[in-house]
Amino acid sequence: MKRERIDGSHGHACKARPEGGWEGLNTIGFMVGVALMAVFVAGGLLLLFAVFRFSFISSRRNKGSGERLYRPEVGSVVSSFQVTIGEEVGGKYVKSRGLHHGDLVYVRDGRRLPVSRVIPLTVRDAREWAKITGVKGVPVALDDGKGVFYIPVDGQPGKTPGTVIHSNAGKESVVAGSLGEFIDALKET
Repeated sequence: MKRERIDGSHGHACKARPEGGWEGLNTIGFMVGVALMAVFVAGGLLLLFAVFRFSFISSRRNKGSGERLYRPEVGSVVSSFQVTIGEEVGGKYVKSRGLHHGDLVYVRDGRRLPVSRVIPLTVRDAREWAKITGVKGVPVALDDGKGVFYIPVDGQPGKTPGTVIHSNAGKESVVAGSLGEFIDALKET
């Protein structure tokens, strides 16, 4: 049989309670704990979503991109993204059979930039890679690092319509005056 002490401490050393008791402090601690738990759970769920989105959904959407690479949809991409692309580009994609190789290099004016992947010029692929890379325009190729070559959306301040821009780690530079020039400057290594 347990004995309860008169002071209500149940046999434990009793510390002096602040005015108002410990109840207020316990409530604040509980609320902070619940808030931290919610942040960690939300962060974990976002991480799971990102892994699922970019590992499974993206790979499924990119399936068949090798065949689409040689069937460009220039008109559809121009109207969907509001970008400037010359009609001659479609023929360059079809004729350039080496585009599917990952060992390409962009060579122009003494610059050599590695190109690991050329993205098919279709609405489906452009939308998917725009989401993945975060560029405001049509991604046309990826470099060996985390960079992307893209055509900016018409009307962006400081960007000439139809040019190909290389973006890597927040730094951007124009690499070609048009997508046709960019494709012509790609060489196999």
